[in-house]
Amino acid sequence: MRRISFLFLITFVFFLLELVFAEFFGRWFKPNLLLLLVVYFSLSWGIRQGLFVACVAGVLKDSMSAGVFGIHFFSFVLCAYAVAAINKYFYRPDTSSARLLVTFGITVLYALVNYFLVSLFQSVNFFAAFRFVMFSEIILTTLLAAFIFKRVRRCVLRLSV
Repeated sequence: MRRISFLFLITFVFFLLELVFAEFFGRWFKPNLLLLLVVYFSLSWGIRQGLFVACVAGVLKDSMSAGVFGIHFFSFVLCAYAVAAINKYFYRPDTSSARLLVTFGITVLYALVNYFLVSLFQSVNFFAAFRFVMFSEIILTTLLAAFIFKRVRRCVLRLSV
């Protein structure tokens, strides 16, 4: 029960951080912190905790978006399963750049799945979406991954004792 409470709390804090970044910096500085959390917990704690974080993050993000409900939920859950598959078959934890590579691939997957699902319900220009949304989100999320992973690891170690 303590672990579930911790996962919910840290997911909610990261959701609030995303809202603060969106409010202060606009659309140009929008790293996907919730996706970083899903990747971290899927790699470090396993698929169950990664799926829990993905479900909570998806519901939180869908509840605050004006789009179709469930798009972010589906995208996060799909990314958690993709991270689990990568972790099982390809991931080598002894390399330092492996997490960044996994984060980059999962962020691209998340952006493409979101674009595909949104384009099912409304017309979206791919190049405009890539330039304004995907490019900044992919680059910033990948650049912040090492910093966020280190801070989350430190927080997990302090709170799990």
